[in-house]
Amino acid sequence: MRRATYIGLIMAVLQQLTGVNIIYFYSNQILNNCGIDAGTATLLVQGFSLLGVLMGIVITGYVGRKTIMFWSSLIMSALLIGTGISL
Repeated sequence: MRRATYIGLIMAVLQQLTGVNIIYFYSNQILNNCGIDAGTATLLVQGFSLLGVLMGIVITGYVGRKTIMFWSSLIMSALLIGTGISL
């Protein structure tokens, strides 16, 4: 049980470190600065989130969970760094 607990803790920490919660909390302000109203911004963010989940379900069957976790964390971190630099 110890190994499973450590893996779960590490995954929770990685999820928080990628910073996706900031995008959810501040997406209206970020996209409003780009000229997009709050309702459209919410639809965009939630739509892309749904699309990502659906793609993840399909892709996980082909390549496995560990590969998906590694690459998605890497890509998400790079995109969030780019978002932070652009602000």
